[in-house]
Amino acid sequence: MHILKRSLLLIFIQLSFVVANAQEDSALADYVRLYQKYLHRDPGDGGCAMYPSCSRYGLMVFEDCYFPRAMMYMADRMIRCGHDFDCYDLTVQDGQVRMLDLPPYLSVPKHYVYTPTEYYAYTDWKEKQDTDLLFINKLINMHRYREALFEIERMQYVRSSVPVQLFVNKLICYKGLGWEEEAIYDYEMHFPLFAKQAPDVAFGMTDLLFQMGNYMMAQLLLGEVIVDDNLVNARKSAWKGILFACEENWNAANHAFDLLAQYVPNVSRDKKNIDLIQEAMNFRRKKPWLSASLSVVPGLGYLYTGRPKSALTSLVMNALLGYGVYTCIKKENYGVAALLGVFNLSFYIGNISGAKRSAQRYNQQKLESIQSALYKNNQFIY
Repeated sequence: MHILKRSLLLIFIQLSFVVANAQEDSALADYVRLYQKYLHRDPGDGGCAMYPSCSRYGLMVFEDCYFPRAMMYMADRMIRCGHDFDCYDLTVQDGQVRMLDLPPYLSVPKHYVYTPTEYYAYTDWKEKQDTDLLFINKLINMHRYREALFEIERMQYVRSSVPVQLFVNKLICYKGLGWEEEAIYDYEMHFPLFAKQAPDVAFGMTDLLFQMGNYMMAQLLLGEVIVDDNLVNARKSAWKGILFACEENWNAANHAFDLLAQYVPNVSRDKKNIDLIQEAMNFRRKKPWLSASLSVVPGLGYLYTGRPKSALTSLVMNALLGYGVYTCIKKENYGVAALLGVFNLSFYIGNISGAKRSAQRYNQQKLESIQSALYKNNQFIY
């Protein structure tokens, strides 16, 4: 049933392309909306398992690309739709968790990716506590970051001096709200010198820069942390190891984690760090050209990159369309044979180009999973 729906969507788009060239450019949208309204109603949650939905994806690629390329993207998307969940980031749209899959020529906005994280207040027990600080900590621990940020601003305004932990918690609030740019501006323009010189503030800023993917600036900031303290140096080494790993400089990352083990040893943590680095260094990347070459037989490229369901869908859809072309020619129904031939060619080329991108995504996701595991394995840094 799902294959039939996908084929109907492709037929609607292809037929409407001719209309769209002769009439206003809204014709294509009208045809796809007809599909969305009458042919793609789901009795479950009412939508596609992926975001954007296949029909919306079709609108996007046909508006942005030339017809042959758009057909190739659309065929690949329908082959992959609704399975191999572990190959995609998740996003929350309209209250539903869906697989995030934008057209390959678009960059993914960071706020689209669902990352369930919760942050808790930092406390330096060496500093005297008061009710205002405890209240701010409670707000942060309740994940009410806006209110906590307001209270921090109020304390900075009414008090002549404030403790370092206030600035660390301010960065936690920015991180909880996803306001990384605002955090950098506030740090550069408004943080006092004593706060910038505090290692805990530097590590808090490093975490923000890490979340943004600004590894170079994070490394520069760590270079300014010079303290003769084993725990501080351990945190600094762990951060350097993680940042080097994100830059795929595995030898430098390995050296940084060796220093971490010398400053503050932890057998299980250090062993896992070594194992993850070795896994990354021994990782054999999937070759995009090989994946595309294997896809001469529909589905083999997807199978090579660990997507068996996409491989099966590709094989079935290409086989059905190929059989349809064959039977139409046999019955001398050449008009329908030509139409089905175009669909078959679209799915065949889409299967090849999609398998090539699948190899690229496989490599990226594997490395990101190792980098994420290193970050989680060194929790004492944040």
